[in-house]
Amino acid sequence: MVIINSLKEFRIMKTYKIKLLFFVLMLTNLHGYVHAQEKLSLTIESILVDEDDNAIPNALIILGDGLVQTHSDLEGRFSIKAMPENIILISANGYKSKKIFLKSESVGKKTILETGALYDGEEYIIKLPANTQTTQRALTGAVSKISGSDLESQPDLVFQNALQGRLAGVSTQMTTNGLGNNLPNIYVRGLNRQSGNT
Repeated sequence: MVIINSLKEFRIMKTYKIKLLFFVLMLTNLHGYVHAQEKLSLTIESILVDEDDNAIPNALIILGDGLVQTHSDLEGRFSIKAMPENIILISANGYKSKKIFLKSESVGKKTILETGALYDGEEYIIKLPANTQTTQRALTGAVSKISGSDLESQPDLVFQNALQGRLAGVSTQMTTNGLGNNLPNIYVRGLNRQSGNT
């Protein structure tokens, strides 16, 4: 009986030691992994200037897909941590946007941005119907859009009624032209009443 109890205790102690050893090894590996990740990341520091060597304040610096962002200070300085395979996008109003592929390019102490027209970069392109596009700078009207999933969420027998209240400046008014011919009128940017007083 004593031998059986001590044998059970021996097995429990052996299992406990194995689990403890496994836990210590996992912590050691985790620490090594985190330390290796810190060594791989780069701290990029630069000063944004234009062609005349004037500092560019408040420029937006985006890393990768936009999850990490920072702005340059009043002297044009910025600092950001990145991985060697990341892409940096730098944009400022009045300057052309610049992409830096860290895998193939290095960031110097000064980064020069070329001057460009305001609201004329590729991030300001607006897609219009009929597969055309324009820039925010050249657009002279208002653009609103609605997706098919938005229209499906509140179905209506008449398509024009589904637009009511969903697009800015668009209103519809039902007409009574007889049975089966009740298509509403669509008014864009204003519904004016015509009466003898106006």
